[in-house]
Amino acid sequence: MFRSISGPKRAILFLLVFLLAVVFVLPTQSQGLLQTMGRPIADLVSFPLQGMAALRGGVADMWGGYVALRDVRIENERLRREIEFLKGQTNQLREAASASDRLASLLQFRSQHWPSTVAARVIGRDSTNWY
Repeated sequence: MFRSISGPKRAILFLLVFLLAVVFVLPTQSQGLLQTMGRPIADLVSFPLQGMAALRGGVADMWGGYVALRDVRIENERLRREIEFLKGQTNQLREAASASDRLASLLQFRSQHWPSTVAARVIGRDSTNWY
């Protein structure tokens, strides 16, 4: 049976059978031996796995940052439009306040000079210098 298996495969199979025999035949004595042998192997296997996990985490963070920035850009555009709209409303309200102030001053002027003044709208002016 073992003669049909090549050298390296035979050594690996022998090592596997030996480890299984040690684990099942001498469980309490073999536990310390296996922990001593398994720790460097576990460190060797875990190093590339930790690297891949860190790489995956970095890529996930970068992708999340890109998506978040994309959402921020859309929100930024919306907020810019809202600012422009609010600026327009502010200008309209300032104009309305200014007109209200002018009308209030006209009413005050009229109340002060009531008997002798007449309010009228100017519809034309003399174009000569004698005006």
